[in-house]
Amino acid sequence: MPAPDESAPVARLDALDAIRGVAILLVVGVHAQGYAQPMDATTATIMALIVNQICVPVFFLVDGWIEGHRTLKGRTGPYGEAVRSSARRLLLPWLLFTVAYGVARYLFERLGVLDSQIVYSASALEVLIAAWGSVYTPQLYFLVSLFLIRLLNPLHQSLVRRFGFVPLALLALAAALIYRWTSPVTVALLDIEGGQEPLLHAFYNYQFYLAGLALRHWPPSWSARRCATVLLIAYLGLCAAYLTLDLSGYGYYLKYPYLIGAFLFAMTGALNWAPLLALGRDTMPIYLLHVPIVMKLAAILCAAVPVPALLSVLLVWSVTLALTLALIRLIRLLPYHGILFGEPIR
Repeated sequence: MPAPDESAPVARLDALDAIRGVAILLVVGVHAQGYAQPMDATTATIMALIVNQICVPVFFLVDGWIEGHRTLKGRTGPYGEAVRSSARRLLLPWLLFTVAYGVARYLFERLGVLDSQIVYSASALEVLIAAWGSVYTPQLYFLVSLFLIRLLNPLHQSLVRRFGFVPLALLALAAALIYRWTSPVTVALLDIEGGQEPLLHAFYNYQFYLAGLALRHWPPSWSARRCATVLLIAYLGLCAAYLTLDLSGYGYYLKYPYLIGAFLFAMTGALNWAPLLALGRDTMPIYLLHVPIVMKLAAILCAAVPVPALLSVLLVWSVTLALTLALIRLIRLLPYHGILFGEPIR
């Protein structure tokens, strides 16, 4: 675990909630770009460098860190119980929302509200493939991908017990390189047009889960704040080079100083701001609800406001978040709402 600077004592779980709060904000921002006015190429690239780079990897990294922490504290429990818990937490919401969004998509297509037809006119097999690939639910692949990675947690626990920061960091780097080298084959085999295939994304995001395991062994003698500062400044420099030089082939590696630097910075407690903590604790319902229907409604509402493209993105982003949080509050008034969000039923 990153040793917090003495000048900034930190409650560990609050720090994790804070970085998840940042990540879910970025996730909403990524999707908002597809529902707002199109930006020019330069603005879109800058937006992508700020918003798109680490939003999903953060969640895999944090989950790896938590698994490493549980392992070192002896809190892992029986494997079968852990799998069942993950299935309730991840697969059940994935199934419920996939079905709900699929039915909604069918009705909207039948009523002629949507131009494209990927459910109404499709065969049963095509509908199943679209559902598996999150074609009409672009965020839900994440739940299955994370579940698939968690199936390997006995291996992860063994790695955390046997190795320290450097070997685990090298293992994460190896996973990144292996994905990079094999992606032409895996993408050709698994990619679903217009969607996000969960197994393919599990392969990609595994490197970040392993990085989380490594960061749980962060050397206490290394100042998290100073290292975070160096990494984030390095990222800004890399972004400047990326924008001014022909470095498109290196975009895959660009996110690492941003991701690790942001995580270390959060672990100092510097992001423990109440709104971020609240967002971090509501990550799952925000993730499940914000797109496609809520964001489509936000886009319709915002289309009536004549603003430049960048402001259009920010407007759709903020309205979507506001509508989603209001919807979460309404749903939490219902009995057994925890089933929808993979939460304990109270």
